[in-house]
Amino acid sequence: MFRSFLRLKPVRYVPALAVSAYAIHYQLNQFQTHNQGSNSNIIHLDTQPQQQPPATSAIEGDDPIRKPFATYTNEIDVDNSISSFPTVIPKAEFSSEPFELVGHGVRSVTFISFKVYGIGIYVAQKDIPKSIDILKQFAINNPILPDDDNAVGVAKAIIDNPSESDQVAYDLLDNGVRFLARLSPVRNTDFNHMKDGLIKSILSGYNNADLKQQLNQGLDELRGVFSGYRGSVPKNDVLVLEMLPNGGLGICYVNQKSGEVKKMGVVTNPLIGKTLMWKYLSSTKPLSESLRKSCTAGISAMLDHYGNGKS
Repeated sequence: MFRSFLRLKPVRYVPALAVSAYAIHYQLNQFQTHNQGSNSNIIHLDTQPQQQPPATSAIEGDDPIRKPFATYTNEIDVDNSISSFPTVIPKAEFSSEPFELVGHGVRSVTFISFKVYGIGIYVAQKDIPKSIDILKQFAINNPILPDDDNAVGVAKAIIDNPSESDQVAYDLLDNGVRFLARLSPVRNTDFNHMKDGLIKSILSGYNNADLKQQLNQGLDELRGVFSGYRGSVPKNDVLVLEMLPNGGLGICYVNQKSGEVKKMGVVTNPLIGKTLMWKYLSSTKPLSESLRKSCTAGISAMLDHYGNGKS
């Protein structure tokens, strides 16, 4: 469906990460389908998730006690002002299936380096074998040297190269690899600010009015999901954004103190989830540099852990 852009450069299957205006037009088309208070502690931010109970990783057919690839602990510290994030999210009320941590970071308001939320990006366990196949195929099609047959090594070099890694993210999303974002505010905020932050993240980098117009339907759905929610979102609570098998983006809110889970709704337009996840994974003006670096390291660890037949 999105193959035309992936082959813009005949020499390499994985195009440059520094996206031109022309490439931005294609990246948006790729992700389409055919068919409040005055509290001074409240800040504007993208979104927010938080923590969930630790669990062990188990891909179908693998050893159920195998450790997750991203880290050999059950939790990982993202910021000292919020609870640790789990390395594995099990199937639960707020997630439809298990996910493993790829990377984590902190989103900041860049002009003042003001931290707003911690974020973790997770990949669906069922989609890890597919991810490895895609990354290895990159290496086969794009050897660093003519006789280089080390698929894992070449794939790791590709994802570590800012001129290539954005297209890796494109192709993972294009081939149906599903991600989950878990956000947790480091300060008190509210639902309206969370919604506005998500919309700004999705639209960031799109200066063409025609391109923004293509996102409007999905953004209206996103606004609709948040329309029934008002009031504050305390620091350390969680917003979970999950890419669903049907292409939708499921949104859940978790109150950390009470344990209450609110299934806020689903954005059915697949362009929204794909665009948002690409922005989080992108190396082109990344929303969080710490997240970008961590995801690069996490994908490299995934290749080491699974790419050579490990389980």
